[in-house]
Amino acid sequence: MRNKMMSLTLAATCLIASGIAMADPFDAKTVPADAKWVLHVDGQTLQKSAIWPMIQQRLDGDPNVVQKIKEFRAITRMNFPQDFFSLTMYGTSFDEKESVVMVRGRADQQQLLSLLQLNPSYAAEAFGTHDVLSWEDKGKVMYGVFADADSAIISQSKQNVQNALSVKDGKAPALAADSAIAHLGDPGVMVGVAGHGVAELARKHKAQSPIINLIEGAWITAGADQQNVLLKANVSTLDAQKAEQMRGALEGFKNLAQLMIGGNRQDARAQIVMGLLPALKVTAAGSAAQLEWPMSIADVKRLVDTLGQHKAAPEPAAAR
Repeated sequence: MRNKMMSLTLAATCLIASGIAMADPFDAKTVPADAKWVLHVDGQTLQKSAIWPMIQQRLDGDPNVVQKIKEFRAITRMNFPQDFFSLTMYGTSFDEKESVVMVRGRADQQQLLSLLQLNPSYAAEAFGTHDVLSWEDKGKVMYGVFADADSAIISQSKQNVQNALSVKDGKAPALAADSAIAHLGDPGVMVGVAGHGVAELARKHKAQSPIINLIEGAWITAGADQQNVLLKANVSTLDAQKAEQMRGALEGFKNLAQLMIGGNRQDARAQIVMGLLPALKVTAAGSAAQLEWPMSIADVKRLVDTLGQHKAAPEPAAAR
């Protein structure tokens, strides 16, 4: 309870893992121009889609999630999910300590501030018209700020919080509208992740996979309407030849998946996936490979139902 903003971060992370955040469309103007990766959830689109009732049913049936939502409401006084608008995460490097979390919602900021002030390490430092707050949580110093009446920014780096404020206030450059990362704001996108400089990261960590070494950047999005869910991905490479290699690799993965699960006729889940795979299309254009995978809401529901059955099924005695 004493660590208000960290509690908000943990709750938001839990929500994103469950795919339930009620959010705003991604706004490239809130992310710095030098961001290497971004993840965003747009729950308004999710709520309007036909998959929302499936998600709501599974949430209501999970006691752990129900309990976390109760805790979240008690700490923030937010009526979840209606009052929780968005969560965006990004980093200007691939170092976890450099990541930034931006949360939007109708929270009781005064209560959150009062809870945070109970932390013995609490401090506040003026930055322009804002106060950048700091506190210690499990040995880590965290920094955060209430950027406006319904948003908070959190990071392990004070400089990153200040930079995020500068971008939000229009005092520092934001992502260009034609950036690949900006595709996270395409119409209908519920969840998206994007990044560039992957080849640099692979070289730094001496990645052995030839596939990873082909990638310069990528974005992946999931969208839905009343009839279909659409998964889309774009993988950029250095040239057209490498894009064709990437297309071939993705096609190979698809064919391998069909081969591996095609004969498993006893597994209902595998058979549903087998029926969905033919709709997965992989193409190449210029220096990029693209993937589109549409699936009907009915098929998604069938797949979700089988996942629930699989989770509930008892383990064989020999496996215990």
